[in-house]
Amino acid sequence: ARVKANPKDAAVQIAAARWYVDHGLPQEAIAHYDAVRGGTAAQRTEAWAAAARLRRHVRWKQELIAEKLATVRADPEHATVDDLAIATIDSGVADRDIRAVFAAVLAAQTDPERVNNLVYSALAAGANGEALAAAKKMTESRNDGQHLDTLAECYHVAGDQAEALRVEDSAIAMAKGSSLASLLVANRARFAAGAGKSREVTALDDRVAALWKQLETADQLAQTAVPTTPTNPVWQKRMEDRRKRMFAEMDLGGRLAKACRGVSGSAEEAHVRVRLDDKGHVTSSVLLLEPGATEALRKCLTTEVGASALPVVAGEPESTVIVSFRHLLHTP
Repeated sequence: ARVKANPKDAAVQIAAARWYVDHGLPQEAIAHYDAVRGGTAAQRTEAWAAAARLRRHVRWKQELIAEKLATVRADPEHATVDDLAIATIDSGVADRDIRAVFAAVLAAQTDPERVNNLVYSALAAGANGEALAAAKKMTESRNDGQHLDTLAECYHVAGDQAEALRVEDSAIAMAKGSSLASLLVANRARFAAGAGKSREVTALDDRVAALWKQLETADQLAQTAVPTTPTNPVWQKRMEDRRKRMFAEMDLGGRLAKACRGVSGSAEEAHVRVRLDDKGHVTSSVLLLEPGATEALRKCLTTEVGASALPVVAGEPESTVIVSFRHLLHTP
C-alpha cells in the first residue's frame, strides 16, 4: 500500500525491497530496488548495489541447481542424496521435472537399502507418488520394521492416515524389543496426529537451507581480520597441534572407510565423535550414522576406532572423524 501510494519515494521502494529480502523473495526485491530512480545519491547507490548482489546470488543458485540436475540426469543409478537435495529441494525446478528425476533415479536402483534412503529425498522434494511407488516395491523384498516404517511415512505424506497407521503397526510388531521400536512408536504418534515431518526429511530441508544461506554470504569478507602469526609460543604450539590433529583425522577417516567398506551398505558417510585420554588414545566413541546403516557397519567402526589414537591438543579431548564411503562405492 505504501509503494502504491508513493511509487517514486526511494525510501519506500528500498523498505519494500528489504522486506522481500527478509522473506526470501529476491526477484521481488530486485524489482523494487530497480524502481529507485530519485532519492539521494546514497539511496541510489544502495539500490543498485543491492540489486546487483541479489542478481548474482540468484545466478549462482540457478547455476548450481542446473549443474546438480544435469549430474543426476546423466547417471541416475549413482545419483547422490546431496546432489538430489540441491537439485530438487527449494530449487525452483518444475514439479513435473522433479518427479521425472526421481522416477528415473528410483527405477535405476537395485539395492533396497539405497532405495530406502532415496525415498526420503523424494519426500523432501515433494515427489510423493514416486516415493510411495518405490517404497511399495522395496518392501516386497525388505518386509521388516525399518522398511515398513518408510512405507508408512510415504502414506502419511500422501495423506492416507489409515494406511499409514496400519503399516506402522506392522512395523512396530516386527521391531518389538529392538532399539528401533521406540522410534517407530514416536512415528506412529505423528501419523495419528496427521502432521509433522520425519527426521530424515527435516534434516535434508535444514541442510539445503543452510547451503543457500551460506551462498548468500559467499561474497562477504569475514567480520574479523585474519590474525597475523602470534609470537606466543603456547598459542603457536596449539595451532601446530591442531594442524596435526586435522590431518590425522582425515587419515583416520580414510582408514576407517577402507576397513569397513565391505559392510557400509548404502551408507555414504558416517561421523565418529571420539573422546581421547592424555596420550591421544580413544577412550569412548559415539557414532552418527545415516538411516539404513547396517549393524555390521556400527560394529566395524566401533572396533576400528577403539584401537586408534590422535595427536593431543591441550584442553581439547574430543574430536570428530568423518568417514566417507562415497569415493569407494564404485571402486573395485
